[in-house]
Amino acid sequence: MTDLKNQVALITGGGSGIGRVIAVGLAERGVMVCLVGRRAHLLESMAQTIQAMGQAAKIYPADITSDGSVRSLSHRVEKELGRLNILVHSAGMFSMGELSTSSTGDFSAQYYTNVYAPLCLTQSLLPLIRRHRGQVVFINSTMALTTRSSVGHLLPLSTHLKLLLIHSGMN
Repeated sequence: MTDLKNQVALITGGGSGIGRVIAVGLAERGVMVCLVGRRAHLLESMAQTIQAMGQAAKIYPADITSDGSVRSLSHRVEKELGRLNILVHSAGMFSMGELSTSSTGDFSAQYYTNVYAPLCLTQSLLPLIRRHRGQVVFINSTMALTTRSSVGHLLPLSTHLKLLLIHSGMN
């Protein structure tokens, strides 16, 4: 298994759910975790948990669906840390409903959270990631693996984003 000690990981959705579990797992392996999310109180609680484990944690309250917030986050990470080894996209949202009756607002929110935000954040942090031969990790729900009338509206888009990164030489 790869030694991750002293690497830096930025985890979107790091204050709750899968992102929280990933943050703990990386911290246990000696990774400095940078937690990103909209709810600062959850990020602060998670950072305290990681610091109690004897590991470093930073919080970056941000709405990754906002271009300005992504730019600000990227500048802060570069200025404060100067490196990034692992970018984990675990922030996500899911709205289930029939395609014929789903609101365009639900679709838009899913698109911006699950596709647009990871694309913009990855583009913004790519120079740091490449400089340190880092990796980009996408976490997806298995609900999107089966496209049917009530689920999976964004699967082709998110899969396409992953393929674009692979073809550009990223892991």
